[in-house]
Amino acid sequence: MSFLTDIEKWAQGFDKFVEQKTREITVALKVTERELLRVILRDFLPVLEPNGGRLTATAVNRARLRILDEALRRFAAGDLRDAVKVLAEQLLDVAGRNASYYLLAGFDRAKVEALAKDTGLLLDVLGLEANGQFTAGGYLDRLASGQEVREKVKNLVLRSLAQGITPKDLARDFQKTVAGAQGIDGALVSYFKQYAFDSYNQVRELQNLHMANELELNFFVYAGGVIDSTRAFCLKRNRKVFHREETEDWKDDPDLINPKTKDSYRPLLDRGRYNCRHMIMWISKERALELRPELREKYA
Repeated sequence: MSFLTDIEKWAQGFDKFVEQKTREITVALKVTERELLRVILRDFLPVLEPNGGRLTATAVNRARLRILDEALRRFAAGDLRDAVKVLAEQLLDVAGRNASYYLLAGFDRAKVEALAKDTGLLLDVLGLEANGQFTAGGYLDRLASGQEVREKVKNLVLRSLAQGITPKDLARDFQKTVAGAQGIDGALVSYFKQYAFDSYNQVRELQNLHMANELELNFFVYAGGVIDSTRAFCLKRNRKVFHREETEDWKDDPDLINPKTKDSYRPLLDRGRYNCRHMIMWISKERALELRPELREKYA
C-alpha cells in the first residue's frame, strides 16, 4: 500500500499549497479592504448631508451616490483587478504542479511535460489571454468586476438612508461591511471565499482530467484523507480505486450535497462538490488491478 501512501502525501502537499496561497491572498485582500474603507470614509461619507443629525434619502444624498459609484468603479479597476491577477498566476501554477503527480505515478516524462505546457483549455475556461489580459466577459473578468461587492456596499447606503441613521452609525456599518469585524469577513474576503478560493481545486481537476484523457487513463484513486469536516460522500470513497464507469451513478448517492442539482453534477470534476478537498488521482490499469484485484474480472 506504499503507492497509496505516496498519493496521500502528494495530495496533502497540494492541499497545503492551496491553504498557503489562500492565506497569502486573504492577507492582501484585507489590506485592500482597509484601503477601500479609507476612500469611502474620506471621499463619500463627508459629502452626505444630515437632516437633524440623521442621514435621510434626500435628493441631494441620493445624487451623491455617484461619488460612491465612482469610488467603487476605481476600486474594481485597480486593487480588485490586481488581486484577481495574482489569483490567475496561482491558478496557472496549479497546472504545473499537477504534472509532478504524473511523474510520481510513473508516466512518461516527455508526454507529461508536454501536456503540462498545453494550457489552452485552462486559459479558455479562465478567460485569460496568452498576453495575460482577461477575456471580456470571461470568468476572471467577471470576478474582477466585483459587481456583488459594489452592490453590497451601495445597498448598505440605500438601506441606511431609508432608515435615517446617523453618520457615526453609517461609518460603523461601513467598517463592519467593508473591512469586517471579529469573526466576520469583510466584503472582499467574503467575495473571494464564495467565488474564487474553490477554483484552485476546480482548476486542478480540469487540467487533471485533460491530462488523463490525453494519456487514455480510466482508473483513479479518490484521495484526500479524512478530517473532521469530511463529508459522508467522500468518507466512503477515500483511498479507494475506481473506474470511470463506476462514477456514472454517483449523482444518485443520497450523501451527495445539493441533490436537486444532480443533473449538472460532473463526478470527475466536482467530486464531493464545492470546497471538496478530495482529488481524482489517475493511475495506470496495471496499478489499478494490483490495488483492486476484483476489477480483473471486468477489465483485465
